[in-house]
Amino acid sequence: MDAKRLERNKEMPRVCAMYCDTMHRLKIRQKPARDCFARLALRYAEPHRHYRTLSRVLHCLEQLSPHSESANNLDALVMAIIYQDAVCDTTAFQGNEEKSAKYWLFDAEQVLEIGDKKFVKEVARLIRLTAHHQVDASLDSDGALFLDVCWAILAEDAEVYDSYADRLRLEYPRLKTFDDWAFARVVIFIDPLLCQDRIFHSRHFGDREEQRAKANLMEERFRYQHLLPIP
Repeated sequence: MDAKRLERNKEMPRVCAMYCDTMHRLKIRQKPARDCFARLALRYAEPHRHYRTLSRVLHCLEQLSPHSESANNLDALVMAIIYQDAVCDTTAFQGNEEKSAKYWLFDAEQVLEIGDKKFVKEVARLIRLTAHHQVDASLDSDGALFLDVCWAILAEDAEVYDSYADRLRLEYPRLKTFDDWAFARVVIFIDPLLCQDRIFHSRHFGDREEQRAKANLMEERFRYQHLLPIP
Protein backbone atom coordinates (compact mmCIF):
# COMPACT_ATOMS: atom_id res chain seq x y z
CA MET A 1 0.00 0.00 0.00
CA ASP A 2 1.42 3.33 -1.08
CA ALA A 3 1.14 5.85 1.79
CA LYS A 4 3.00 8.55 -0.17
CA ARG A 5 0.60 8.12 -3.06
CA LEU A 6 -2.28 8.47 -0.64
CA GLU A 7 -0.88 11.74 0.74
CA ARG A 8 -1.00 13.20 -2.76
CA ASN A 9 -4.60 12.12 -3.33
CA LYS A 10 -6.65 15.30 -3.62
CA GLU A 11 -9.92 13.35 -3.64
CA MET A 12 -9.40 11.85 -0.18
CA PRO A 13 -10.71 14.77 1.97
CA ARG A 14 -13.95 15.00 -0.03
CA VAL A 15 -14.64 11.27 0.06
CA CYS A 16 -13.67 11.13 3.74
CA ALA A 17 -16.14 13.93 4.52
CA MET A 18 -18.98 12.07 2.80
CA TYR A 19 -18.03 8.86 4.60
CA CYS A 20 -17.92 10.51 8.01
CA ASP A 21 -21.13 12.47 7.41
CA THR A 22 -22.92 9.23 6.63
CA MET A 23 -21.51 7.57 9.73
CA HIS A 24 -22.58 10.54 11.82
CA ARG A 25 -26.17 10.09 10.61
CA LEU A 26 -25.89 6.44 11.60
CA LYS A 27 -24.75 7.58 15.08
CA ILE A 28 -21.32 5.97 14.72
CA ARG A 29 -18.51 7.47 16.79
CA GLN A 30 -16.00 9.57 14.90
CA LYS A 31 -12.83 7.65 15.78
CA PRO A 32 -13.85 4.19 14.50
CA ALA A 33 -15.36 5.84 11.42
CA ARG A 34 -12.15 7.71 10.63
CA ASP A 35 -10.03 4.63 11.36
CA CYS A 36 -12.12 2.52 8.96
CA PHE A 37 -11.91 5.13 6.25
CA ALA A 38 -8.14 5.48 6.69
CA ARG A 39 -7.66 1.74 6.18
CA LEU A 40 -10.00 1.77 3.19
CA ALA A 41 -8.19 4.75 1.65
CA LEU A 42 -4.90 2.87 1.88
CA ARG A 43 -6.47 0.08 -0.15
CA TYR A 44 -7.56 2.54 -2.82
CA ALA A 45 -3.94 3.79 -2.93
CA GLU A 46 -2.47 0.34 -3.66
CA PRO A 47 0.25 0.70 -6.31
CA HIS A 48 -1.41 -1.66 -8.80
CA ARG A 49 -4.52 0.54 -8.96
CA HIS A 50 -4.75 3.08 -11.76
CA TYR A 51 -8.50 3.35 -12.33
CA ARG A 52 -10.12 1.84 -9.24
CA THR A 53 -8.92 4.62 -6.95
CA LEU A 54 -10.57 7.27 -4.80
CA SER A 55 -10.81 9.33 -7.97
CA ARG A 56 -13.27 6.79 -9.33
CA VAL A 57 -15.16 6.74 -6.04
CA LEU A 58 -15.52 10.53 -6.14
CA HIS A 59 -16.65 10.44 -9.77
CA CYS A 60 -19.42 7.98 -8.86
CA LEU A 61 -20.48 10.05 -5.86
CA GLU A 62 -20.66 13.14 -8.07
CA GLN A 63 -22.80 11.23 -10.57
CA LEU A 64 -25.13 10.20 -7.75
CA SER A 65 -25.53 13.71 -6.33
CA PRO A 66 -28.03 15.11 -8.90
CA HIS A 67 -30.34 12.14 -8.28
CA SER A 68 -30.02 11.93 -4.50
CA GLU A 69 -33.59 13.07 -3.82
CA SER A 70 -35.00 10.10 -5.73
CA ALA A 71 -33.02 7.53 -3.73
CA ASN A 72 -34.88 5.37 -1.24
CA ASN A 73 -31.76 4.87 0.87
CA LEU A 74 -29.17 7.48 -0.06
CA ASP A 75 -26.77 6.58 2.75
CA ALA A 76 -26.69 2.95 1.60
CA LEU A 77 -25.93 4.08 -1.94
CA VAL A 78 -23.08 6.28 -0.71
CA MET A 79 -21.54 3.47 1.35
CA ALA A 80 -21.90 0.99 -1.52
CA ILE A 81 -20.09 3.38 -3.85
CA ILE A 82 -17.27 3.92 -1.35
CA TYR A 83 -16.82 0.21 -0.61
CA GLN A 84 -17.50 -1.27 -4.05
CA ASP A 85 -13.79 -1.67 -4.89
CA ALA A 86 -12.48 -2.25 -1.39
CA VAL A 87 -10.84 -5.40 -2.76
CA CYS A 88 -9.13 -5.12 -6.13
CA ASP A 89 -7.31 -8.31 -7.10
CA THR A 90 -6.55 -7.92 -10.79
CA THR A 91 -5.01 -11.37 -11.09
CA ALA A 92 -8.58 -12.64 -11.43
CA PHE A 93 -11.54 -11.31 -13.38
CA GLN A 94 -14.15 -12.45 -10.84
CA GLY A 95 -14.65 -12.56 -7.09
CA ASN A 96 -13.72 -9.02 -6.10
CA GLU A 97 -17.36 -8.03 -5.70
CA GLU A 98 -18.04 -10.67 -3.06
CA LYS A 99 -14.76 -9.92 -1.29
CA SER A 100 -15.59 -6.20 -1.24
CA ALA A 101 -19.03 -6.95 0.20
CA LYS A 102 -17.43 -9.05 2.93
CA TYR A 103 -14.90 -6.29 3.63
CA TRP A 104 -17.84 -3.92 4.19
CA LEU A 105 -19.63 -6.44 6.40
CA PHE A 106 -16.56 -6.82 8.60
CA ASP A 107 -16.18 -3.06 9.03
CA ALA A 108 -19.91 -2.53 9.59
CA GLU A 109 -20.44 -5.37 12.04
CA GLN A 110 -17.13 -5.82 13.83
CA VAL A 111 -15.56 -2.34 13.86
CA LEU A 112 -18.26 0.27 13.35
CA GLU A 113 -20.90 -1.87 15.09
CA ILE A 114 -23.75 -0.40 13.05
CA GLY A 115 -26.99 -1.27 14.75
CA ASP A 116 -29.22 -1.04 11.68
CA LYS A 117 -28.85 -4.56 10.30
CA LYS A 118 -31.12 -3.87 7.32
CA PHE A 119 -28.88 -1.01 6.31
CA VAL A 120 -25.75 -3.18 6.59
CA LYS A 121 -27.31 -5.92 4.44
CA GLU A 122 -28.55 -3.39 1.86
CA VAL A 123 -25.05 -1.99 1.30
CA ALA A 124 -23.66 -5.51 0.87
CA ARG A 125 -26.48 -6.34 -1.55
CA LEU A 126 -25.75 -3.30 -3.68
CA ILE A 127 -22.04 -4.10 -3.84
CA ARG A 128 -22.81 -7.66 -4.93
CA LEU A 129 -24.91 -6.34 -7.83
CA THR A 130 -21.69 -5.19 -9.52
CA ALA A 131 -20.76 -8.82 -10.18
CA HIS A 132 -23.25 -9.00 -13.06
CA HIS A 133 -24.65 -5.46 -13.43
CA GLN A 134 -28.17 -6.75 -13.96
CA VAL A 135 -31.24 -5.48 -12.15
CA ASP A 136 -34.97 -5.00 -12.66
CA ALA A 137 -35.36 -1.24 -12.33
CA SER A 138 -39.10 -1.53 -11.74
CA LEU A 139 -38.44 -3.59 -8.59
CA ASP A 140 -35.12 -2.12 -7.46
CA SER A 141 -34.76 1.58 -8.26
CA ASP A 142 -31.83 2.06 -5.87
CA GLY A 143 -30.01 -0.90 -7.40
CA ALA A 144 -30.57 0.50 -10.88
CA LEU A 145 -29.31 3.94 -9.90
CA PHE A 146 -26.27 2.46 -8.15
CA LEU A 147 -25.25 0.39 -11.17
CA ASP A 148 -25.76 3.34 -13.50
CA VAL A 149 -23.55 5.72 -11.55
CA CYS A 150 -20.89 2.99 -11.43
CA TRP A 151 -20.89 2.87 -15.24
CA ALA A 152 -21.50 6.56 -15.87
CA ILE A 153 -17.87 6.78 -17.01
CA LEU A 154 -18.89 4.93 -20.18
CA ALA A 155 -21.02 7.89 -21.28
CA GLU A 156 -18.38 10.56 -20.68
CA ASP A 157 -16.75 12.58 -23.43
CA ALA A 158 -14.40 10.57 -25.64
CA GLU A 159 -11.25 12.00 -24.03
CA VAL A 160 -12.40 11.06 -20.53
CA TYR A 161 -13.50 7.63 -21.70
CA ASP A 162 -10.16 6.97 -23.40
CA SER A 163 -8.30 7.92 -20.23
CA TYR A 164 -10.47 5.50 -18.26
CA ALA A 165 -9.75 2.66 -20.71
CA ASP A 166 -6.01 3.36 -20.66
CA ARG A 167 -5.86 3.46 -16.85
CA LEU A 168 -7.92 0.29 -16.58
CA ARG A 169 -5.51 -1.57 -18.85
CA LEU A 170 -2.63 -0.73 -16.50
CA GLU A 171 -4.37 -2.71 -13.76
CA TYR A 172 -3.97 -5.98 -15.68
CA PRO A 173 -0.21 -6.50 -16.19
CA ARG A 174 -0.73 -10.22 -16.68
CA LEU A 175 -2.28 -9.34 -20.04
CA LYS A 176 1.23 -8.61 -21.18
CA THR A 177 0.71 -7.70 -24.81
CA PHE A 178 -1.71 -5.26 -26.37
CA ASP A 179 -3.23 -8.19 -28.25
CA ASP A 180 -3.95 -10.02 -24.98
CA TRP A 181 -5.61 -6.94 -23.53
CA ALA A 182 -7.64 -6.25 -26.66
CA PHE A 183 -9.01 -9.80 -26.84
CA ALA A 184 -9.93 -9.93 -23.13
CA ARG A 185 -11.46 -6.46 -23.18
CA VAL A 186 -13.67 -7.21 -26.16
CA VAL A 187 -14.74 -10.74 -25.22
CA ILE A 188 -15.31 -10.14 -21.51
CA PHE A 189 -16.63 -6.59 -21.49
CA ILE A 190 -17.29 -4.70 -24.73
CA ASP A 191 -19.17 -7.23 -26.84
CA PRO A 192 -21.46 -8.46 -24.03
CA LEU A 193 -22.42 -4.85 -23.30
CA LEU A 194 -23.06 -3.99 -26.93
CA CYS A 195 -25.31 -7.05 -27.23
CA GLN A 196 -27.59 -5.78 -24.47
CA ASP A 197 -30.69 -3.79 -25.32
CA ARG A 198 -29.66 -1.18 -22.78
CA ILE A 199 -26.54 -0.52 -20.73
CA PHE A 200 -28.18 1.79 -18.21
CA HIS A 201 -31.12 0.70 -16.09
CA SER A 202 -32.57 3.74 -14.29
CA ARG A 203 -34.76 6.52 -15.62
CA HIS A 204 -32.01 8.99 -14.74
CA PHE A 205 -29.73 7.73 -17.49
CA GLY A 206 -31.64 8.05 -20.73
CA ASP A 207 -31.13 7.75 -24.46
CA ARG A 208 -28.42 10.43 -24.56
CA GLU A 209 -26.17 8.58 -22.09
CA GLU A 210 -27.03 5.25 -23.71
CA GLN A 211 -25.98 6.45 -27.16
CA ARG A 212 -22.77 8.03 -25.92
CA ALA A 213 -21.79 4.91 -23.99
CA LYS A 214 -22.36 2.66 -26.99
CA ALA A 215 -20.48 5.06 -29.27
CA ASN A 216 -17.50 5.02 -26.90
CA LEU A 217 -17.53 1.23 -26.65
CA MET A 218 -17.79 0.83 -30.43
CA GLU A 219 -14.93 3.27 -30.98
CA GLU A 220 -12.73 1.39 -28.53
CA ARG A 221 -13.61 -1.92 -30.17
CA PHE A 222 -12.77 -0.49 -33.57
CA ARG A 223 -9.24 0.28 -32.35
CA TYR A 224 -8.78 -3.42 -31.54
CA GLN A 225 -10.53 -4.81 -34.62
CA HIS A 226 -7.41 -5.72 -36.61
CA LEU A 227 -6.04 -7.68 -33.65
CA LEU A 228 -9.06 -9.85 -33.03
CA PRO A 229 -9.58 -13.38 -34.37
CA ILE A 230 -13.34 -12.71 -34.16
CA PRO A 231 -15.70 -10.79 -36.43
